[in-house]
Amino acid sequence: MKTKIDLDGPKIILHNITTRAVDKNVSLFNFDQRGLVYASAGDTVITRNPVDADYLDYLTGLGWPIDEVTHIHAAGDGNSGYKYIFTRPEIIAAVNRSSGYLDTYHLTTEERHFALVTGKPLYGRPEIAQRFGTKSGFASLCLQLGIPVPAGYSGLQEPDQVVRSLDALFKEGARACVVKEDEGTASYGSTVIEHGEFDRMGQQERLETVAAALHRIEQINVRSSARVEVWVDGVISSPSAQLQVLPNGEIRFNSTHDQMLYGREQEYIGASYPCRSAEGGIMDKFLTDAQAIAVALAERGYTGHMGLDAVLTRDGELFWVDANLRKPGTFYPRIVTERLRGSLEKVCYYARNFHLGRDCGYSFADMYEALGEFRYDKLKGSGAVIYNMGALAQEGRLDIVSIGGCPEDARYVYGGVCSAIEPMAVRCQ
Repeated sequence: MKTKIDLDGPKIILHNITTRAVDKNVSLFNFDQRGLVYASAGDTVITRNPVDADYLDYLTGLGWPIDEVTHIHAAGDGNSGYKYIFTRPEIIAAVNRSSGYLDTYHLTTEERHFALVTGKPLYGRPEIAQRFGTKSGFASLCLQLGIPVPAGYSGLQEPDQVVRSLDALFKEGARACVVKEDEGTASYGSTVIEHGEFDRMGQQERLETVAAALHRIEQINVRSSARVEVWVDGVISSPSAQLQVLPNGEIRFNSTHDQMLYGREQEYIGASYPCRSAEGGIMDKFLTDAQAIAVALAERGYTGHMGLDAVLTRDGELFWVDANLRKPGTFYPRIVTERLRGSLEKVCYYARNFHLGRDCGYSFADMYEALGEFRYDKLKGSGAVIYNMGALAQEGRLDIVSIGGCPEDARYVYGGVCSAIEPMAVRCQ
């Protein structure tokens, strides 16, 4: 049954990060402030904590109708648990008084329950998202569709199951494998184990190592488990597709990106638009696979946003490795760019997460000043925009998109931003 939602109508934007992982990193609570860049006149935006007035003025100056947006924040301690925002009586009462549909970042049982409590329609199907948005669920779906994924085993819950699976994959010739918790995101919840490392361990050490890998993050869904798969060697890029299933079941292809990945577990730190690493027949295959996955999800009842991630090897092999059945991290820089430029035509950008260090003491005003000549210029249609600064005070984390009319312009802005921001991280150490 299709949800009766008018996506052109008012939205109640609640972009809470609904994972238990945030309970160990309270700075992530304020990531919900990213939802402000998605707001239009008449919308309501809900955040845990108040938003820096300087940042609201900044968005207003760039053209966001902040004065025409209703902003609600919790009255108590906004740094209390991932469920906190869904239980506050003042939030529930305010949503009851608001008009529109619920637009959320995640799609979990918490969002579904909040929709029932408030009587508001929710754009998305949490039950489908939680089934196929896990590492095991996505791999199983791809295998059913004949879409390539790294060799591996899904639905593993016990350490001895994981050890046996690793042993089997190493005997088949794998150089390294990765243990992925089903609800892991941006490499959080992933542990790479090399063949030689595994061989040097005794059985007890193997079990202890795997047990730790299974609990890097605490998962919400009691049915969530883990997937073990071969670590793909020779990767030269990670193309990503962003699609959307509308309430009527229609599929919209929103964008493609090249992901920026960092470290042993290949943590997501940003992306560039458009995807340029996959060309010709490889790009055709990439787009065809992404469309097939979206169609399969729509046929199973899914509605909402999704980000589908692949890796491309130097031999031209494409493997699908992850599905985020929610708004992906690339959602926000795309929205910012579309708002400022009117569309994604004749535009390029680099979106990047910057980590300056905990308790760095910087404010939004400091970041704005640091960008200097690289700030976004509405007349030129290029420059840098800060679109996530909620975690700046506690974690020293902010996200910036560097926009240009061509690849050279975007790279110039991005280089200037890195030159301005990265030394500030050094001064925090």
